[in-house]
Amino acid sequence: MQQTSWMLVRLSTETRIHHAGADGDRLAMMERPSDRSYRSFLERVYCFEAPLEAAFALTRRFDRGLVGTHMKTKRLATDLDALGVDVAALDIASSDGPVHRTAFDDVAEALGWMYVVQRNILLHGLLSRHLATRIPEAMRRAGSYLTAHDSPGMRFRELGSILDHAAHRTYIADRIVRSASEAFRCQRQWYACVATRVIHARPAPDPIHAD
Repeated sequence: MQQTSWMLVRLSTETRIHHAGADGDRLAMMERPSDRSYRSFLERVYCFEAPLEAAFALTRRFDRGLVGTHMKTKRLATDLDALGVDVAALDIASSDGPVHRTAFDDVAEALGWMYVVQRNILLHGLLSRHLATRIPEAMRRAGSYLTAHDSPGMRFRELGSILDHAAHRTYIADRIVRSASEAFRCQRQWYACVATRVIHARPAPDPIHAD
């Protein structure tokens, strides 16, 4: 029997105050699903997670294998393309939002953020099953991101093993927890921000009507 990750237990306990908000931001998609709202949902997720994936990859000594197995922004881009969205025109969060523009300061900080991203994925099975009954055509064409992790619990446990190994000093474990709390706050801030703004970059003015 696989032993429960002590760092996952600690992170769950010490970041619990953020869980309801984080879950609500994802599960809101279930309230009034439509092709349009689903497209907007994927845009929001892509604009938050794409800069993170780049930051993970650039972080010194961060396990590159984690990026390949635990991040799926390429699938997000594929789904958005299937829905007629040019991802190059999206207003990526790192340009004016709370997300890192380059690498994280160290592995501990990166792992705290990875925990938050991976915890979101635990909801994907519920989301995909619900949306498949409400917007089946959109999910058929553009559902690869939500179904990318066939065993999200297993991936989460894998991350737990990496967290346990990394947190071999108390100060490192403390830093991971602080980083996760900051990631939850930034994620909530991002979702609140995009709820009141247009996520697409502003188009160039029509030369016929430009002053």
